[in-house]
Amino acid sequence: MISLTMEEKALYNDEFLQKVPNLLPGVYFIRDLFATYPSVPRIARRFYEDVSAGRFDNIVLKGERSNEGYIVLEGIIENPYKRDGI
Repeated sequence: MISLTMEEKALYNDEFLQKVPNLLPGVYFIRDLFATYPSVPRIARRFYEDVSAGRFDNIVLKGERSNEGYIVLEGIIENPYKRDGI
């Protein structure tokens, strides 16, 4: 797994780990995930490695390579009113 610098790690934590799991379902490319920042190849590689390793429950690769995009699946939303056993 690629090691990130402290600045890259901060950006990855803020832009990816916090926001990506909450994206709407659809197909995204790495440029879509860097909201207001230019794409950083090392962060893109880290994201690819994390998706390939299954770190995100709702994100999969569209193809075999990262440039083919990522599919954000519809998340399972739990009913807050449902009680166990009912």
